[in-house]
Amino acid sequence: MITGFAVSFIEGPIDLFKSKMQVQVIRAAQGHPPAYRNVFHCGYTITKQYGLRGFYQALGATMLRNVPANSIFFGFYEISRNFWTPEGGSVSDLSSGALLFSGAWGGFFYWFLTYPTDVIKSSMQADDTAKANRKYKSI
Repeated sequence: MITGFAVSFIEGPIDLFKSKMQVQVIRAAQGHPPAYRNVFHCGYTITKQYGLRGFYQALGATMLRNVPANSIFFGFYEISRNFWTPEGGSVSDLSSGALLFSGAWGGFFYWFLTYPTDVIKSSMQADDTAKANRKYKSI
């Protein structure tokens, strides 16, 4: 749970910039001028207008996804590693393929069980940067 909480502070701004750039492409197809030249300009513009606090638009939704998602990933990863470990053996004896499969199993359940919360997070991040103009005020 701590991992999901901590990673939200790093992943949140990265996802925010990605979402803003994706929305910009859609808006450009509708005839709106681009707001950002690139992802770095996006970060610069948000910082200039809203300070570092602007980086954390939808932080609550990011945590809502990340805390259970990371717990789910590591839980299923460990269950799978233990399943593939021969009796009397150690997880350090597992092949690369078994470890890869265990990671894939964890990743599958990460997304399968938390995708709805990712939609909420992405919608909130793609929303207007100006708080007064946001469609989604909170989770």
